[in-house]
Amino acid sequence: MKKITIIFLLLSSMYSFSQDSHLALSMGPSFPLGDFASIDSYTSNGYATNGFYLSFDGNYIPTWYFGIGGQLAFGTNFPNQDSMLSGLIDELRNMDIPPIPEEIPATFTIGNWSYVNLMVGPTVALPAGSFQFNFKALLGISIVMPPNQTLTLEYDNNIISGYSDTQNIKFAYSLGSDIIYKLGGSYSIKVAAEYFHTSVDYDAEFKLDDSTDLTPINRSMAINSVHTTIGLAYLF
Repeated sequence: MKKITIIFLLLSSMYSFSQDSHLALSMGPSFPLGDFASIDSYTSNGYATNGFYLSFDGNYIPTWYFGIGGQLAFGTNFPNQDSMLSGLIDELRNMDIPPIPEEIPATFTIGNWSYVNLMVGPTVALPAGSFQFNFKALLGISIVMPPNQTLTLEYDNNIISGYSDTQNIKFAYSLGSDIIYKLGGSYSIKVAAEYFHTSVDYDAEFKLDDSTDLTPINRSMAINSVHTTIGLAYLF
């Protein structure tokens, strides 16, 4: 009985010193990094520019400063269309096809990079008056949707056409921190920043004169970005 009492008092003490858990909805810009933002190679670069990130996340801090966090998020980045088209044509020129002229007009449409992330991981929470600082490392999956694209090139009685529309499910992780400013009651403002990593690997397929399949062009790259968000959090 004495042991049970000691354990109960210890657990009660741990709970009394726990930090605030929260649920939050946040949004903000997404900044691509590395190969994801580069424009040198159609096969290994993403041509991505700044985009948008929407995050629904939460931390559960049951004891002292340690807990678990989770995030469901959507991100999108807009591609540099002109640079991507130029890189694609350069890649096609390396194939065994009739030479593609310089300054060739093209019909080219392209979508956006998009990804949906589901991640969980440990959290450390540190109080400082009306503020609470949270540090977290999250692991999970990312459903990556590369830009869908269509291409038509017409020259010297030749037609090259291509179409790409696919998605990948890849391992993902993020390292980040957020600052919660308590407004009073159960609500607060949350400002956050995180480094995010996943990857993508898929083939873009093309035809010559609608009858001859060309060698698919494999696109494989790391997707690295920094997300900064601001939102409203509910404390509990």
